[in-house]
Amino acid sequence: MSQLLQAQQEVLQSLKSRETEIKKIRTFEGNLIEKWQAFLGIILPIQMEAIGKFGYEESMDGLQQFNADFLIESANDAELKRINDGKWEFLFNEAFGLKEVRSIDLETARKLINDIATEMISDRFLKKLEDLVGELPSDADIVRKRKELLTLLLPVHMSVMESFGFEGEQGYLQAQRALMDHMADPEIQRKSLEAQRVVFDKLK
Repeated sequence: MSQLLQAQQEVLQSLKSRETEIKKIRTFEGNLIEKWQAFLGIILPIQMEAIGKFGYEESMDGLQQFNADFLIESANDAELKRINDGKWEFLFNEAFGLKEVRSIDLETARKLINDIATEMISDRFLKKLEDLVGELPSDADIVRKRKELLTLLLPVHMSVMESFGFEGEQGYLQAQRALMDHMADPEIQRKSLEAQRVVFDKLK
């Protein structure tokens, strides 16, 4: 628990030290995918360095394990949840200029996550992912892989979120922010982690 907290604190401190660079993301002329790719280019190396100090492998597997451990433990620890919420509030506001915070109830959050997870592990999506992985160079690093994955994943998320009334780029951000309030729910955790595991295993 202490290591998880220290790692997230280091991530947040590193992100805030690059606040000027992060704020530039929301001024990009490109679409949300390009903005999110720029964001990944900043946060992933920071996360890798932080988790490596606490015994996690600096790889896709290591980051996936860290995120899973943190998601589960933060459900029962207020300080872990607070630091993680603070990280994402900072990023939503500074990197993406979130203009409005909307809330959803637990039942709606469960349905939203279930629909996203179902799409992520569908044969149609996984075939697209296999094709994408096949086109990547053999030496592609985690940042390159995650950026390419985003070109497939974000449109799926946005399509599902739109069916729940979260339209466009701001709707995507609002939905992601709304889901943060329910990530302690065991059903949401299970669905999220299962879908991520399937997708990230294909991406290796």
